[in-house]
Amino acid sequence: MPSSYARTVPPVFTSPVRVGKGRVRLSPVGNDAASLRFVVVPTSHADARRLLAEYYGEIRQRFGFNVSGQAAAEDMDPPGGRFVIAYEGDVPVASGGIRTWEPGVCEIKRMFVTPGARRHGHGKRLLDALERTAIELGFRRIVLDTLDSHVDAMKFYDTTGYQRVPAYNENPYASAWFAKDL
Repeated sequence: MPSSYARTVPPVFTSPVRVGKGRVRLSPVGNDAASLRFVVVPTSHADARRLLAEYYGEIRQRFGFNVSGQAAAEDMDPPGGRFVIAYEGDVPVASGGIRTWEPGVCEIKRMFVTPGARRHGHGKRLLDALERTAIELGFRRIVLDTLDSHVDAMKFYDTTGYQRVPAYNENPYASAWFAKDL
């Protein structure tokens, strides 16, 4: 897809509305859908690069290792993946991606909410947008990994319908694995 590809993905949506140049906007439904706007962008997009850099920096600072080379950002680009940014107004406040893991299964990668936007439900709404994007692409299951010492992530996935599963990969930085059927 062209590098200008972007598609809005609200947390609850109706039929797609074409807005030109390959862009698609999905109309939000409900009162809270207007506060955040979810847009699928290529990982080369300036906001995607900035949010990924913030994510990598936070992981280095909090846990002492560099995960930037562990999974290629481009894996979250079409055709096998998507990268979603949540905007509050024009300010990017959260992001995350999915990539194909195996037929019918995708993996969530690099889910991140900026420090100033935390504790407002943006992570849950981003997760909802990622799951809806996965369903739209035909995935039937989502897997993800994290650190068991990343207490906030562990609690988040435990309370959002994800089940702990045996290790499905050999990620040297992961110590907890989750899955959810869509």
